[in-house]
Amino acid sequence: MYQAEIEEHYQKMWHQALPLIRSNQTFHDPYLCGKPDTRKGITLLARINAPVNSAICEFLHELRALEPEQYYYPSGDLHVTVMSVLSCIEGYQLSVLDKPKYVDLIDSIVKNFPCFGVEFNGITLADSGVLLRGYVNNQSLEQLRDTLRFDIKNSDAPHSLDKRYTIVTAHCTVMRFRKKLQNPMHFADYLVDNQQRYFGRVDVAQLELVVNDWYQRHANTDLLSAPFLTDN
Repeated sequence: MYQAEIEEHYQKMWHQALPLIRSNQTFHDPYLCGKPDTRKGITLLARINAPVNSAICEFLHELRALEPEQYYYPSGDLHVTVMSVLSCIEGYQLSVLDKPKYVDLIDSIVKNFPCFGVEFNGITLADSGVLLRGYVNNQSLEQLRDTLRFDIKNSDAPHSLDKRYTIVTAHCTVMRFRKKLQNPMHFADYLVDNQQRYFGRVDVAQLELVVNDWYQRHANTDLLSAPFLTDN
């Protein structure tokens, strides 16, 4: 997907969600308001480095001061999803027999792809929350995703690839709506003022394959492997 298409995608998300925020009609996640949650899945992801993490946390501190009742991602949970291999389902537990299927297959794929950088430049929106706009500096991530889709679909590893949507961007979700905003117009204006905010660059040399909950909470995440991309 070309950069112009990625930008168009982010802009479309922004223009669809901003009016919902202004009118206080966002989606409120029931699992963040006390509903029992046993959803688990398998994800290949990239972590956020310390400088970018710090810049994100500063931004979230400012948002929290405006709307303290919403859900703000802890620094250790921030990530970019490379591929949702198995979308979160109620009560999922990874089988002992399935673990090597995922690890061996995905590790063997990842090592053949070069490192890539993600520039976090600006924010976009969804009816469920606030996201950072990530832009990748080469075709490695797109090509890696294409290979993962093909090889996983042709393996005997259980998966749910592209069942929800086909991931095309390198965004980072940083906030989710839990309840009605206290001052939606003020909050929306602040988001507009920070639409072009720059957060920095993450150079991705290693990925993590994890069993995770819906929000990638550190306490509910089990690391399966941490394959390196090639540095060539």
